Amino acid sequence: MTGDGSQVWGLSDSGLVHMPLGDLYNYPILAPETTEVFLAMDDCNHGVATGALNVDNLGKGKLTFSVATNTGSALVYKQSSGLGARTITFSMEPGRSGVVRQAGTNIWTAAGTSQGTPFNITLSSPEAINIPNMIRVYMNYRQSDQRA
Repeated sequence: MTGDGSQVWGLSDSGLVHMPLGDLYNYPILAPETTEVFLAMDDCNHGVATGALNVDNLGKGKLTFSVATNTGSALVYKQSSGLGARTITFSMEPGRSGVVRQAGTNIWTAAGTSQGTPFNITLSSPEAINIPNMIRVYMNYRQSDQRA
């Protein structure tokens, strides 16, 4: 490592690795706004439950990304792009595609069945120098007689 910490070298089984830490922010860095999204459908949130997640580039340069998930028909997402922040909009499928939800839970049945665990969403980018944390999408369908 250099004295100012801007350059780092390391030896591995595959050879010598150089990391220009001083230039880190000159490369695209994929950064979702949060790692958790909560969608609720109840008396306070009528209609289709949706939530938006902003995705930024903390560095410089071109940044494209894709969403990798196996949400089946219970969770729908739409990805927008542009020069500024990009947005992923998640929507809880209200039942048009045969999704049947158990009230008060994240449990649903349809083409697949969920046991109440959140959906894990992974973002990937061919240009980014990082791999961001997994995004977890929680969904809850509540009826009017349920508290909390």
